[in-house]
Amino acid sequence: MQYTKVLIDLIQAARKKAPQEYKSVIKLTNPDVLTVLIGLYKQTDDNSLKDIIREAFVEAGDDRIDNPQRSLADSDIVNSEQLSRADDGKEQKVNIDAIPVVASDHISF
Repeated sequence: MQYTKVLIDLIQAARKKAPQEYKSVIKLTNPDVLTVLIGLYKQTDDNSLKDIIREAFVEAGDDRIDNPQRSLADSDIVNSEQLSRADDGKEQKVNIDAIPVVASDHISF
């Protein structure tokens, strides 16, 4: 996947609108940022956030949002998983309500 200016802007916009518990994992440095966005897309009722995420997937050339055969099954989502993330040298415990757990073999850099 190639990060274009438009894709970077969309991911940053999604991070701004995302619930607080997602903000620490929606980062450009996270190689699984798109899979995190899928979990957020399925969980949120915010239509403007869904539109931003859908545009990000279109820009990335990834059709998992619009193609149900490629989308993650609900059984692939782990609920209330505790993640530790190092951010600015401090370790934080973050509660994530739904993060997809998948192999990232479809993402290339």
